[in-house]
Amino acid sequence: MRVSVSTLFFASSDGGLYRSANQGKSWEVRSRQSEGLLKLRRSPNGTLWTVTSENKILKSADAGKTWVDVSVNKGGFSRSAPIRDFFLDQRTGALLVASDKLYRSNDAGASWNALNLIIPADNVTLTATTMHPANANIIYAASNNVLYKSIDGGNSWSITTLPTSRNVSVIAINPINPGTILIGTTK
Repeated sequence: MRVSVSTLFFASSDGGLYRSANQGKSWEVRSRQSEGLLKLRRSPNGTLWTVTSENKILKSADAGKTWVDVSVNKGGFSRSAPIRDFFLDQRTGALLVASDKLYRSNDAGASWNALNLIIPADNVTLTATTMHPANANIIYAASNNVLYKSIDGGNSWSITTLPTSRNVSVIAINPINPGTILIGTTK
């Protein structure tokens, strides 16, 4: 199903997914889940992705009417570890998940690979992740005030300690000037 870019979606922590085909003038309930929908992403082909309050990743190919859990037993996901961030590369469709480890899927969630950071996963709490808008091999992840960068798809990493004691909560790359990285922090 192809969804127009003027179609708006709203995911709610009460489990509802709402859609507006008229730029927000009216809304319809597309589906209701038993768990909260926390993050919503839409790929260029119209596929919707969401992270739930139960640490699941759901995918919908029909504008949110039905959902498929793509996180079940894929690549060692642990439901007890919270999903702290979720990134969808609009160009390649690759997915990144920051949880107890950093996971990547290049096949729409059919399989997941844990990416090895320099520090063992048991010793790091990942809080944010993103990919370069023009090169999916350039990956960023953050833990506390440390920024990790890989230029080879997650095989090797460099580390930068940021000049703050705050925890990184968001990493964004300026799509017009990809050399500019924006970082948001929380206490």
